Amino acid sequence: MKFLLIENDQPNEKNTIVFKLHVQCKRGSPRITVKSDALKWLPNGSELVKETRNATSDSSSKPETYTYFCCSQETIPEFVKNPIIPKYPDIIIAKLGPGQEIELEAYAVKGIRKTHAKWSPVATAWYRMLPEVVLLEDIEDDLAEELKSKCPVNLFDIEDLGKVGSVLCDSADRFCFICFSM
Repeated sequence: MKFLLIENDQPNEKNTIVFKLHVQCKRGSPRITVKSDALKWLPNGSELVKETRNATSDSSSKPETYTYFCCSQETIPEFVKNPIIPKYPDIIIAKLGPGQEIELEAYAVKGIRKTHAKWSPVATAWYRMLPEVVLLEDIEDDLAEELKSKCPVNLFDIEDLGKVGSVLCDSADRFCFICFSM
């Protein structure tokens, strides 16, 4: 199958390959190294559901995701006997310390130089990591103070909740350089 490239096209089974990564290092465990073999192909497209502000959406309809696959990539003849996997399974993606977790979807998108310089074999291209720090649960009181004190760039603030105690909140995640001191 030839992957098609149409400018401003939505991510679909003909122009996008989706991988998922979900790893965590439990508290009290030694650091773990996450390698590219932990990436799992999602032949049906994105599994992340878009957040909608409309609470009255029809629960019987398929939830909206970040890709628009009308069929599974597993049905494409080239992939029936050769599922998509990373070419090099031993590339280090990250090293996680105790209590750290990564959950992401990675999109491989076909592109050409006309669209963006990053697809040009001779272009100068650069990137800057823009991490987004999301606290999935409230981190309170002593644990919040401990985490705040360990961050070298003062990424977190402590919000005082009065009699209830205090809770950690992220304040300036664009300054985070993903240190491993936490």
